[in-house]
Amino acid sequence: MDLRELKPICEKLMTADTLDEIYSCCESVCSILGIDYFVYGSQSTASFVDPVWVILNGYPVNWIERYVESNYLVVDPIIEYCRKNMLPFSWDKLATAENKDKKVKQFMDESRDFSLKYGISFPIQSLSRDVALLSFASQKPIVKNENELLEMQLIGHYISISVHEAILKTFSTIHLDAKNAKLSKREKECLLWIAEGKTSWEAAKIMNIAERTVIFHLKNASEKLDVVNRQQAVARAVSLGLIEPVSIKPPLIVLS
Repeated sequence: MDLRELKPICEKLMTADTLDEIYSCCESVCSILGIDYFVYGSQSTASFVDPVWVILNGYPVNWIERYVESNYLVVDPIIEYCRKNMLPFSWDKLATAENKDKKVKQFMDESRDFSLKYGISFPIQSLSRDVALLSFASQKPIVKNENELLEMQLIGHYISISVHEAILKTFSTIHLDAKNAKLSKREKECLLWIAEGKTSWEAAKIMNIAERTVIFHLKNASEKLDVVNRQQAVARAVSLGLIEPVSIKPPLIVLS
């Protein structure tokens, strides 16, 4: 493969401002690499019980319809892998899972019936900690040897994060439930201490403010995040990346 052909595509992804442009770039990548299909997926966990999936589909339409109809989202071993891992995943490693789980075997058998016989998937580590991935699939083997696999892994990793970045820029409402919530510094601080298991009274003592002030900030944060209590507010804020771990005291980790 001539990697120089990918340079203009990556440059176009950096400036893409429509989903059609991103889709076209993914098609071009497949054409250059000799791959039949692609799919990008990103799950927003703004709601833990009703998450939103954004899909840029370059798979056979009939397969996606079958996928949704059979609720394969809860069976798909590739999704499960990408939830827990960062390295690219070659589908030939699924043989063990297929032997252990009949549902996984059924899922993979059906996907092969739709010409998705060989594939490689790239987990994407989102800044908002959502699940995201880009997969390439073909009727024929994508790589022939270990050297080609390594090359594909390196190329695919860069392409996947480029596509993800383009999607985030283009589809700025990917967190549909967030309502562009902007928490104040005090609201974030209160949520952090509640996340640590502190009561309103304990948080107030730590922050050296009145307990009623803590309750006031938590109420405001809950309203902004469109939730009904502080536990939901913490979960929503964490899933949206609005609050994150902060070192009150510098940690000391010595590796030897």
